[in-house]
Amino acid sequence: MIRLRVSVAVVLAVLAVSGQVIEPISRNSINAAETRSRAVASPPPQGNVLPLTGPYLGQTPPGRRPEVFAPAVVSTGDRDIVHASIAVSPDGAEIVWSFFHESDRTFRTWWSRRVNGRWTAPGRPPFASGGDAASLSFAPDGRRLFFTSNRRWPAGQGAWPGPRALDAQKIWYIERAGTRWSDPRMLDLPVVQRPLSVSPAASGALYTAGIRRIPVVGGGYGTPERLPPPLHNKGWYGGNHPFVAPDESYIVFNDVWRGHQGYGIFVSYRLPSGGWSDPVNLCEILGMQRGGSEPTVSPDGRYLLFYSDHNVYWVDASVIEERRPVVRTPGFEEAR
Repeated sequence: MIRLRVSVAVVLAVLAVSGQVIEPISRNSINAAETRSRAVASPPPQGNVLPLTGPYLGQTPPGRRPEVFAPAVVSTGDRDIVHASIAVSPDGAEIVWSFFHESDRTFRTWWSRRVNGRWTAPGRPPFASGGDAASLSFAPDGRRLFFTSNRRWPAGQGAWPGPRALDAQKIWYIERAGTRWSDPRMLDLPVVQRPLSVSPAASGALYTAGIRRIPVVGGGYGTPERLPPPLHNKGWYGGNHPFVAPDESYIVFNDVWRGHQGYGIFVSYRLPSGGWSDPVNLCEILGMQRGGSEPTVSPDGRYLLFYSDHNVYWVDASVIEERRPVVRTPGFEEAR
């Protein structure tokens, strides 16, 4: 079961800053949110400072059951939201998220920054003004923020097919320059493909849809390559939205969860032999009834965040480490 834990005082303070008039959260509404959010709370107007301090927007850390992340700030329960991604900067001072709205088929991107110890109200980041920004992911060193987008291609990159074309989506990034971010830049890859998602490793390699690894070659990027069995047979949507650990020791991704609504969230570990372990469905271990998508792990390795049922959720990430394979005897590996 997915559980919602809400600090009523914090939520009411946030709504007071925003000027919104929203029915106070009651025990009944909390219970209702366990199955499906019914009310929609708009984020506070940008430019304000929230009465929130501390890591992760001042939220109380979750336990072993998934909880809604930052109610009324990030997660609003808007039923028009059918997909989302979220990323936390390695220094913990920036959180950026993107929601896909079904009504107009567009992504809307938001961010909040911790300034002088307090978090700013959600605002639209400059890099989101030129087009969609989805599948957000910070590089482990914090110098780049990667995302996928169908925005217009730069000159010399071929004929842009238009925002609605599947082939329009490419991998983009912004680069930190001091305290500011650069303008968006499209990644120059040797193979044209619809990336759908992107996750960078500390080595510079990128992981993308279908569990493909794009290696760094001579200061650029090489040809995308599928991971070996048992991950090589994941199709375009199975094995999608991968998150790779900075050291590439494990990978978390979406795949079909038969008999359930939504995708399962699976983890596979790199073995000492160089292969990968059989994927384990974390949704089953966590007792979830609905699936989730766009999984990511916080830069401190403490929390697993993902989208599910119109909201962003988070949960203690110890479940990932507990399933890491152990070596019983030389050459024999099995998962816990």
